[in-house]
Amino acid sequence: MSGRLRPIDGTAPIALAAVAGAVLAGLALRTVLPEATLLLLFTVAVLVAAVLSGVMAGLFAAILGFLAFNFVFVEPRFTLVVAEGRDMLALALLLFAGLLTGSLAGRLKEEAEAARRRAAVLEALAAFSNRLGRAGGPDDVMAAMADTLAGSLEGSALVLARRGQGLTTVASVPAAIRPDPEDEAAAERVIRLGAEAPRPAAGWPGARFEFRPFETGSERLAVGFAGPAGRPLAEEGSRVAAAVLAQAAGTLDRLHSEAAAAEARATAERERFRAALVSSISHDLRTPLASILGAVTSLRELGDRMPPQARDELLEAIEAETRRLARFVANLLDMTRIEAGLEPRREPVDLADLAASVVHRARRSFPGGDFRLILPPSGVPLVAADPALLEQVLFNLIENAVKFSPPAAPIAVELAARPEGVEMAVADRGPGIPAADRERVFEPFRVSPGTAGSGTGLGLAVCRGIVTALGGTIVAGEAPGGGARLSVTLPVEGAAP
Repeated sequence: MSGRLRPIDGTAPIALAAVAGAVLAGLALRTVLPEATLLLLFTVAVLVAAVLSGVMAGLFAAILGFLAFNFVFVEPRFTLVVAEGRDMLALALLLFAGLLTGSLAGRLKEEAEAARRRAAVLEALAAFSNRLGRAGGPDDVMAAMADTLAGSLEGSALVLARRGQGLTTVASVPAAIRPDPEDEAAAERVIRLGAEAPRPAAGWPGARFEFRPFETGSERLAVGFAGPAGRPLAEEGSRVAAAVLAQAAGTLDRLHSEAAAAEARATAERERFRAALVSSISHDLRTPLASILGAVTSLRELGDRMPPQARDELLEAIEAETRRLARFVANLLDMTRIEAGLEPRREPVDLADLAASVVHRARRSFPGGDFRLILPPSGVPLVAADPALLEQVLFNLIENAVKFSPPAAPIAVELAARPEGVEMAVADRGPGIPAADRERVFEPFRVSPGTAGSGTGLGLAVCRGIVTALGGTIVAGEAPGGGARLSVTLPVEGAAP
């Protein structure tokens, strides 16, 4: 784990080196420093040992310093005999000061080390929490959990699951680590019983990892972890492991809740769609069928006695209602395809030819309409699209413009090359679309007030579904001079989707 300082191993060597340094310094400075000052060298040695290796090294250095000073600097030299009482008092003070300073310095060092470890663990847990926030599923959670356990404990970790007849490694750090038979036996007990399996004490046979159960909601896993070189974990390491497993469990609960909520929303949306579909069919099929039936009945019963103009009007009504019914059925079928997952074919399409064909069809379907096709002088590139579906999109946009436009008002169909693709737009001179409604107009069965004639609210929803499936975009905006402008942008043929 980055940023973590580990104590220097080897209490005795560090204490010996510190005291030896003090002895050599004392011998070198004995002629220029008084004896009382030489005592401070050994106090410094005790502090150095305690800072480098902790309390035990400091205490050991204090005892060694006491003996070394007596042996080297107190008369008679090179013996442990003390000739004078004042020297005994100095040695006692040296020993007391050394033990005290060594203990205090060692404890301060160990507390600072513990604080650094706690800070590093908290940093790792915070990074783990951020990673869990980006997790898209249980596999991401398992991988993050193994990484964090191995990093925080400076060891290794793996997650085992029962799949089929044996155990499968779901995640492991290092990636090459594999469970041995003792590990698998311990993991089997954890999965079967749901109880922890501690690692055996050093020197005893058994699993290399400490295993704990982990519930995912659909199965029980065994999470194994071990300290550096497979050593058992201290109490602090066990607490870290428990915190990691708790965070991971909370994330899985959140993912399950989000998935359940998304499924509930999708189910509610499907039910809303079915209800709206039934309501729309009951109205929008009955109206044109009733008109057609009435006109046919009138022609059949009174055809010979009706004036030619009246018969022509009834035939025109039958034709108009039949076209309207056909458009409704086409939109209904397209919307059903979109809800089921539209997979359009793609081929090079010349939008100029397609737009000219659709404008000609609109002039036949809406007699008296002023439809204007505006093409750039340099033409437009080919687009990758389904021509039949694209014709339906453009015709639906024109039909929507007709509903909102005043009689004989011009409706413009414009093509233009843009950096992001080819734009195909339909602009009218109607009341326009409020900014707050420019996204909602593409929702299914949304009928705006003030439309001329009846509508199902499917036309623009079908347009968005088809355009999205073709890899394009559709937006609603304001036309220059007033009115609504609905534009479709499609990728150029050969461009990356």
